[in-house]
Amino acid sequence: MMVDASAYEVIMIVHELHQRGYEQLRLFPGISPNGMCWRWMIYPKVLMQNNSFELHGDCTPFECLRGSTGAAFPEEGQELKTSDDFIRGNEEFLDLAKGEDKAYVEWFQQIVEHAKNKDFPIAFSEFFDAEEWKYTSGEPLAYPPFTPVGPLLDELTEKMHSEFTIDEETEKKHRAGSVWTLLGADASKEEIEHWSIRYGIDYETAMKWKDYWLNLKAESL
Repeated sequence: MMVDASAYEVIMIVHELHQRGYEQLRLFPGISPNGMCWRWMIYPKVLMQNNSFELHGDCTPFECLRGSTGAAFPEEGQELKTSDDFIRGNEEFLDLAKGEDKAYVEWFQQIVEHAKNKDFPIAFSEFFDAEEWKYTSGEPLAYPPFTPVGPLLDELTEKMHSEFTIDEETEKKHRAGSVWTLLGADASKEEIEHWSIRYGIDYETAMKWKDYWLNLKAESL
């Protein structure tokens, strides 16, 4: 049962599941208003149209597995909960998370290392609004990487997972795709510039590929 799992156990279970082939399983962590309880939501990436809620600290826009704990580690002498405990009863849910997401797994590794030192990630809370995620120690944590799903994923995978080197123009096109998975057609110039900078391109490049990515995005809905 996950209901009484400690923060460390939750993180290690997600980590174990990544190693077992469920690389598209993601964690959205938070903290209670009084700072006494660490909150978690776990979900497969396929449920996401984009990761705007991960960036802006909102609640997940879909049903997922969730819980809250005031314990950093399990009590002394208590057997650690494992990924087998999580899989039991959640088989169909986890089937949605099967598949590769190397970038996310590599990013998650730093969370695993911090958890060993009783330092847990925070993405949302009622009393702070950060530009980036952070740990309970206050150390900043960069946003989790996100590759679009559906037709957008197919388009990116064809090139990004190819054995060939991606040329500069294709790289810019894919970066623009990341921008437009977050934004809609009515996004302001300020919003477009903000996310373009974050993804390493300029405003003009984002606008060049706007129609292409928004049309592909519409096909995936």
